[in-house]
Amino acid sequence: MDLKDLTEAERRSFFGLLTTMVDADGKVAEEELEEIDALAEEMEIDLCAALEEARAQFRDRDAALESASEIQRTEARELVQTVLHDLAQRDGEQSPEELQLLADLRALWSDGA
Repeated sequence: MDLKDLTEAERRSFFGLLTTMVDADGKVAEEELEEIDALAEEMEIDLCAALEEARAQFRDRDAALESASEIQRTEARELVQTVLHDLAQRDGEQSPEELQLLADLRALWSDGA
């Protein structure tokens, strides 16, 4: 499965989570921008526009996490977790905020959401 295989609802949730991850530590490293560009190319979309829309739709971290329940398929959840994890590591370090978002997402999905 790749990102183009996500359903519309899964994409919306993914963009909300991606935006939350990008904003988690309050800074966007050059390496993270490169990863975002690669994601946009893979998905064949204007990812900047999608992220701006997600910022408007998901006003905070809790709203983005709540939207994660839209991702029901196991393979889609695994893909989203992998992409978010890779993005968090892209700049060479994971901030406590990034780690917490990943932990909260794992907990949400392991509870059967």
